[in-house]
Amino acid sequence: MLLNDIDANQLTSSGKIRHAMPTTFVNVRKGKQGRHIKWMGLFLLFDSRASESFVREKYVKQLQHKFVKCSDDYEIAGSTFTVTKELKLRFSLPKFGSSKIITSKFKIDSSTDNHGIGYDMIIGRDILSILGIDISFTDKTVTWDHVTVPMKDYHSDNKIPKPTRSELKSILSPRDETKATQEATNRAIKILDSTYKKADLRKVADEALSLNDQEKEQLFKLLSEFKELFDGTLGDWKTEPVELELREGEKPHSSRYYPMPRVHKQTFKRKL
Repeated sequence: MLLNDIDANQLTSSGKIRHAMPTTFVNVRKGKQGRHIKWMGLFLLFDSRASESFVREKYVKQLQHKFVKCSDDYEIAGSTFTVTKELKLRFSLPKFGSSKIITSKFKIDSSTDNHGIGYDMIIGRDILSILGIDISFTDKTVTWDHVTVPMKDYHSDNKIPKPTRSELKSILSPRDETKATQEATNRAIKILDSTYKKADLRKVADEALSLNDQEKEQLFKLLSEFKELFDGTLGDWKTEPVELELREGEKPHSSRYYPMPRVHKQTFKRKL
């Protein structure tokens, strides 16, 4: 492409060509299972040229994670820097679904000058391949788990990425889950919401459209033989009483009840 073929809007005030980059926002998680957010809206680059993934030290030094010593040299933008620590980090990518929390190993960028990674975090080929993240420069998109996000141009003359206010606001709002996740959730709710009314066996047989009249009658007789299975009740478990004997001196263990998932809360109240 010749410079004359480039639209003026593709150039910065200093004459540099603007390019959409595979970048997004990332939330660094903390606590048990990463339920809480320590850092929100950090700037992340998906980099298929990097063999490993990196994070700036200032975003992880306050986390109660175990650092592992290492000694590796890396080249970035023509300069070399050394990594001496790594750790396992939990994070989420809110533009791809707020509830998906990922745990993976990151090299720690401890540099305090401009010779480090240049972003808050970089996801390299190690995580890209495991998660199956697709980077397409043809249509300028990044796709993960059926969610496609357009690449953005955050270039500025002072080399500081500047996302828009609406994009930063989207970090605070949970994104809709993927279609596959929604279908699985709706299917579970539908099963749990079943009323378990007594079945009309005659109607069930008559609505078996793939059967002829004689076969429908045979089906009705078969179902009628086990009609107690279709009376809408849960039934009783018929077995001998079970007794559990404790060893002398042992005390029964008492623990907190298992919490009810929020998605099942309303169904549970109706059953109760």
